[in-house]
Amino acid sequence: MTKTLLIFKEGIAKSQKVRERLVKNIDRQTDTEITLNLSDLDFDFNKKEVKISHYIKDTEYPDVVLKFNDFISLVQS
Repeated sequence: MTKTLLIFKEGIAKSQKVRERLVKNIDRQTDTEITLNLSDLDFDFNKKEVKISHYIKDTEYPDVVLKFNDFISLVQS
């Protein structure tokens, strides 16, 4: 797992509400961008992908693009 995904998982680990909101956003298609503490999420509803970026651009924290199903699995794990 990349550092970007580890930081993202750490950021949502303690909040069931945040995890639920992220999953519901895929169904509702309401937000194309969501900013969390250390992560920025960009939802592409046409491609069914989410790009997860660290809030500071750094080669040690590369952007990660996940298909919606993989993103949901990550959020719910």
